[in-house]
Amino acid sequence: MAQTDRALTTVSRVANEVKGAPVLVLDLGPELVRRLAGEQSILTDAGYKRVMELCSAHQRAYVVELRAIVDRYRREGCQHVWLYSTKGDYAVTYQL
Repeated sequence: MAQTDRALTTVSRVANEVKGAPVLVLDLGPELVRRLAGEQSILTDAGYKRVMELCSAHQRAYVVELRAIVDRYRREGCQHVWLYSTKGDYAVTYQL
């Protein structure tokens, strides 16, 4: 029972953090948003490079702007943001 209580406490804490997280509405397909959320943070050089390799040439300027926005939220103390794809009606949390 102690593990269940500990798990519930952790899940509740994370759910509360995510509930108030900003929503970034992205003009990117759901597959790229999924992959973006699964990669290393775009705030690291390695993660940023990998995401740039995943996206097409016309999406790269958009990803540069997204990185700046995510960094601003991180500096403001946010721990998570929601990434929402308008092209697929898909949302995922992204830990900063």
